[in-house]
Amino acid sequence: EVRETHISWALISEEYVYKIKKPLQFPFLDYSTLEKRKYYLEKEWELNRRFAPEIYLEVLKIVQEKKGISVRKLSEKGEGREYLLKMRRIPDSRFLSAQLNSLLPAEMKEIGQRIGRFFLDLPRPEEGACYGSMEQVRKNMISNLEEIRSFVPAYMAQKLFDHLYLQTASFLDSKTALLEERLKEGFIKDGHGDLRLEHVYWEDHHFGLIDCIEFNPAFRINDVISEIAFLSMELDQKGHISLSDALMEGFFEIFPQESGKRLLNLYRLYRALVRYKVTLLLLGEKILTPEEKKKKEEDLSRLADLAHGYSWNLISPQVLVICGLMGSGKSTLAKELARYYPLVHLNTDSLRKKITRTPVNKKVKVPYNTGIYTRKRRLQIYGAMKDEASRIRSLQRMVLLDGSFSQKEYWEEIQKEFSPLVIYCHAPREILIQRLQQRWQGSSVSDGRAELLKHQEEEAQFPPSHLQIDTSLPLKDNLEQIITFLDQF
Repeated sequence: EVRETHISWALISEEYVYKIKKPLQFPFLDYSTLEKRKYYLEKEWELNRRFAPEIYLEVLKIVQEKKGISVRKLSEKGEGREYLLKMRRIPDSRFLSAQLNSLLPAEMKEIGQRIGRFFLDLPRPEEGACYGSMEQVRKNMISNLEEIRSFVPAYMAQKLFDHLYLQTASFLDSKTALLEERLKEGFIKDGHGDLRLEHVYWEDHHFGLIDCIEFNPAFRINDVISEIAFLSMELDQKGHISLSDALMEGFFEIFPQESGKRLLNLYRLYRALVRYKVTLLLLGEKILTPEEKKKKEEDLSRLADLAHGYSWNLISPQVLVICGLMGSGKSTLAKELARYYPLVHLNTDSLRKKITRTPVNKKVKVPYNTGIYTRKRRLQIYGAMKDEASRIRSLQRMVLLDGSFSQKEYWEEIQKEFSPLVIYCHAPREILIQRLQQRWQGSSVSDGRAELLKHQEEEAQFPPSHLQIDTSLPLKDNLEQIITFLDQF
């Protein structure tokens, strides 16, 4: 089997892979001569053996003979007409990209720890530490945005582009000392440079990284938090937020410094926009089938939403409370936000069923403030929500808290802990009644019923809100109102 990338060919046998570099030259890469191709194959072998010594075996040469060509060791006789890298083949099923639906958070946490140990053991770069300087980081991020600018507004809305540009530039301007501190304290490493799901292999705790960038040190010498941010962002892109958070939990055990945590969302934003740019270039590079074009456009939309979501959390991860009476549409809005943006949605109804070991779809019909809805139980649920929100936020993840928050004692501790942004949902009473009647007949996790509404209305003490949403309006309009609101912070 022969597989081809932009810059190489891979000849694949049952046991081995033989990699040959194409005779190419780009501004960031030069394989134009035989000697350069040999040099970069040896460099690839050397650098990748730091992460996967059992995979990267040796560099060989192709020699012309009277009867044809043969492959020999570099030490053997014969002039090399071309060079190749011999690698042990890894089954496709062993890469993380193929295991997302079976990996457990505990496994991903271990992967985060082991990646962290890899980078912890790497020395500071003898040359090229300047690639981690404030000036270089700014240059990389702003130049990437400038390359995207030419595709605005054809692919990205002008308003979103302007927002992402402003948020990135403002954060960099305000965090010069933080970025320089990272350089001085040795967190810039000669690392991997392309830490993606398809470059991490894992099976029964057997682990390694492949395809480190050898051709350009500017791509490879990074802050360790930039490296892990790439993998975290890709997990977010695939919709596996819990695995992404488990990865970061493990990594932060090895690199617990607050300075790195404060930069995670900046680098996730940057990595999302790098992939956005690459996807744009792939769209214009060749003729795509309608299905391929649609997939690339879906990727663009997802990456833009990720970048947008990270931009809300550059200074610190936001805590968002969505509250209101039962039937006010708060959970519908919360689910929609969680569908598009990289955040964790915590819902009081789901937590209640989990804590009381009640089946999610089982309807619990009890009088108001009794059964699993007593004051004591409600306080337990909101306390558990606060604790979980604190854990998630420590991983630099935005948290959305979805519940009625209808009594001061339910929300005052959350208010003290997080100073959250509060969104209050409301709708005409007849709409609330209609929704509650329909929901009781469906499979919703909520046990809210029309006859309970008046009791909640009588005792309601909602937290002061930053934004009020009329959920009788179209869902799309509600979302746009919330996004505009979040863009202010």
